[in-house]
Amino acid sequence: MLIGVAEIFGVILTVFIIDYLGRRWCLCIFSFCCAIATALFGLSSSYPLVLANSMIIYFFVVVVWAVIYIHSPECF
Repeated sequence: MLIGVAEIFGVILTVFIIDYLGRRWCLCIFSFCCAIATALFGLSSSYPLVLANSMIIYFFVVVVWAVIYIHSPECF
């Protein structure tokens, strides 16, 4: 339930930043950030760190999927 809060902020950020940076840059930047967050998740040793990193990963994944959902029809 707590991790779902990150989804709300991810969708709101996507709405505002996608027009500013563009779809490809958003996809590149947030995919890279998701990879970094996933690497940090692997280094987590306590429950609060696991929860925080899970929220961060979910935030970036939501943004990436929103950008893919918007960008893919433009490719075809």
